[in-house]
This record gives sequence, structure tokens and C-alpha cells, in this order.
Amino acid sequence: MPLSTRIFKKRSGKIYKKSEKAVTQVENSSPNVQQTCAKERKIPNIDDSFSAENTGKVVLNSIIDVNILAGVFKNFVNCKNCNSGLELQVLKSTSGLAVSFILNCFQCEYIHEFSSSEFHGGTQITNVNTRYVYALRSIGKGAEACLMFCAVMNLPRPPTRFQEYNKRLLNATRAVCESTMQKAAKEAIVENNSDNNIAVAVDGTWQKRGYTSHNGVVTVTSMDTGKVIDVDVLNKYCACKNKKNHDTSCKSNFRGSSGMMEVKGACNIFKRSLTFHNARYTKYLGDGDSKAFEAIAKENIYGDEFQVEKLECIGHLMKCMGERLRRLKEKMKGQVLSDGKRLSGKKSFD
Repeated sequence: MPLSTRIFKKRSGKIYKKSEKAVTQVENSSPNVQQTCAKERKIPNIDDSFSAENTGKVVLNSIIDVNILAGVFKNFVNCKNCNSGLELQVLKSTSGLAVSFILNCFQCEYIHEFSSSEFHGGTQITNVNTRYVYALRSIGKGAEACLMFCAVMNLPRPPTRFQEYNKRLLNATRAVCESTMQKAAKEAIVENNSDNNIAVAVDGTWQKRGYTSHNGVVTVTSMDTGKVIDVDVLNKYCACKNKKNHDTSCKSNFRGSSGMMEVKGACNIFKRSLTFHNARYTKYLGDGDSKAFEAIAKENIYGDEFQVEKLECIGHLMKCMGERLRRLKEKMKGQVLSDGKRLSGKKSFD
């Protein structure tokens, strides 16, 4: 299939303005949502969080010296039965960073036990432990870094079984990912005048360079909104003891060279576009040297009626040309051309 003469550049680092139609549709879908910035939605106002009039729950965690907290209960908080001071005792932590406290009255038999963190519904997994594991995973750290941090900060011993938290985080992340991609795809269709034949940018990335990586990810981004509408994760590493009969928990889903992950992932995404988003990716923007478009065109995924058009990425062309020009300049370094100048043109000769 001949390449298109149309030239496009991948969008990066830009803010995409939504059309009035897309904005109206998003506002109508959630009329009760206040128009606030992302920072205001993520970081609660501390004054509002601790206000007595605020009935809503706001998650706000803080590290506090338990001795200071015990002094506050003893000197400034009175028992509701006899109006005397309260003693704060700390039980041995058996739930990671979550600590159980007991309030005892100095005079009467009043006693109250509470935890420093809430639990997930119907489980013994605390919110603070889940958030802690999530924070460490977000910065690329694991159990050893967790132990070191808690030891230095004089915190309770952290949770030792990371796997159960990883599973919960994976399920939550997958649910949010699918929901946001569905929303992004609908927005892209609206931007395209409600036509479900949309233009996308396809690109692959690997865990490390050199085409020896065991893990690769292929992403499809809407060219109208700049938002990711689908991803495909490929892994060719198998940890099963029996390589012929793989375990049900085996994460390996690809066989072949690492370079072919982009081809396989792009084909998978295009094949499920109608099922996942009820949309066709009829315009393909990708690297000029990628084999993914050739594979998609060969499989004729959408039939003869909807042929996929190839759009050239000017950013990739500039990159390839720049690399070749820099190699030529290094090769011709010190040589004088027929016009008496060097390749850089900075110095001429009579």
C-alpha cells in the first residue's frame, strides 16, 4: 500500500482545547461536579478537612509523635463521664503502619479502643498500608526500601506481604485505566463530528533499549484530543518451572523478538477497537520505519470498505535526518569541500 503524502507531527507537551460540543457533553454527563483544577481535587483544604461542620470524609494522613498526642489527651481532653483526664495507650501493631490505641480514664472505668486507619470494607487490610505500598511502587521502590524508611522514621514495622496489596492496586489501576480510556475514546469521537472512524497515533516502548527487553507496551493516542484510548502490554518472560505447560498465573503473552512486540500490540489494539470503543482507527500516525502498519494493512482488519491510511510523522523524519547529518558531519570532519569550505561552513579558504 503506498504511503500517504500527508505529513503530521506527533503532539507532545501541548494543551489540547476541546470543542464546545465535547465540553458540553462532558458537563452534561456530570452536572453536579464542581469546576475545579486538578490540584484542588487531589489536595484537600486542611481547614475544611478538620472543620466540625464538614460532614464529608476527606482522607488526610499525617505523621505525629505519639507522646505529643498522649499529652493532649491527658491535659486537654476530659472524660465524658467524670470529666477527668484520659490516658492514651498504644497496643502492639499487628497491621503494619496501622496502630491501635486505647483511651483509659484516670478516675472511672471508661475505655475506648480505636485504630489509626480505616479498613477496606469486609477485610483486615488498612488504607494506610495500601497507600504506603502504592507510594513506594510509584517511585520504583520495594519491600527493602519500605523497611529502611520505617526504621529511620521510627514508624511501626510495615506490611511484609506486598503481594496482596499489589493485587488490589493492580485491580484498581486496571479499572480506572479502562474507565478513563473509554471516556477518552468517546471524547475523540465527539471531536471527530461524532464519526467513529478516528485518527490515532501508534507507538511502542520497551523496558530497556537494544531490543532485548522482556516487557513492551504499545499505546494508541487520539490525534484530536491527545489522550490515550488503548494500551497493550506484552511480556515474554516466563517464570514457570514447566515451560511446556504454563501455570494459570503465567504473565507471558508473547513469543518472538522484542522488536516485534510493537507489531503484535498494534494488531491486538486495532482488532478490538470495535468491541472496546465501537470505533475504527482509519488513520494511522506512526514511525516511518515501523513494521506495525504493514502488518495492519496486510490483515485488512476493517475490510475493504474501511482501509487504514498511513500518515507520516514529521517528528520521526526530523529525528532520522538529524542523526544522518550528524554522522556525515563527524565523518567529514576536517575535510575541505570543492568550494573551499568545511562541511560546517564556518571557515572558508582563498
